[in-house]
Amino acid sequence: MSTFVEIVMFRFQLHINESLDIEHMEHHFHAF
Repeated sequence: MSTFVEIVMFRFQLHINESLDIEHMEHHFHAF
């Protein structure tokens, strides 16, 4: 049960990181 939670949290954290990276890239793109 704990392993399932860890996997879900890991994937959720990766998804957040990807979303933040995309927003960060777009922010720099619009800055130019």
